[in-house]
Amino acid sequence: MPGYASLLFEAKGGTKGQPLLVFLHGAGERGADVERLKRHGPPHLFPRFGLDRFSVLVPQCREDEEWDTPLLTAFVDAAIESATPNPERIYLTGISMGGRGAWELAARTPERYAAMAVVCGFGNTGHAARFSSLPTWLFHSAADERIRVERSDAFFNALQKHSAPVTYTRYADASHIETWRRAYGSTVLFDWFLQHTR
Repeated sequence: MPGYASLLFEAKGGTKGQPLLVFLHGAGERGADVERLKRHGPPHLFPRFGLDRFSVLVPQCREDEEWDTPLLTAFVDAAIESATPNPERIYLTGISMGGRGAWELAARTPERYAAMAVVCGFGNTGHAARFSSLPTWLFHSAADERIRVERSDAFFNALQKHSAPVTYTRYADASHIETWRRAYGSTVLFDWFLQHTR
């Protein structure tokens, strides 16, 4: 696929016709070693918590770069064409730098995704109007030592102004890493994804 190395974890029934979860990692997993992708989030947890109900697609950002939205869009286009998942059940999530990548990717093609979850994310709140019909769940913590929680507060407020279907889980005491562990550490988020179709 163009642009990025990647891992693909297949759903129990293979990729064809199955839900697809696109996961964007944070800054620490950049590089040329795809084994780094298994450090955090769904790639670390698969197949626990019902993750094997999805095929999980995990591109790897290049060393010292940030997510390139046009390149990511082309990557996801090619992945969907190759894997042929259920087009009504394509979901998006990301952590930290990947949260920003998810926000920007969904802003470019909001009609593609059935739901999105952004964990410790940041980005351009000026895109909020594009999410007026995309179910979005934000996770962050007031104790996050890397990305200020006010970034997600601003997202939440911007989405609410556009009457977007947004949920916000704002922890009081979780660190940056503990926030994703809580967000992904049960079936709750993955069940929520599957409640939504495009």
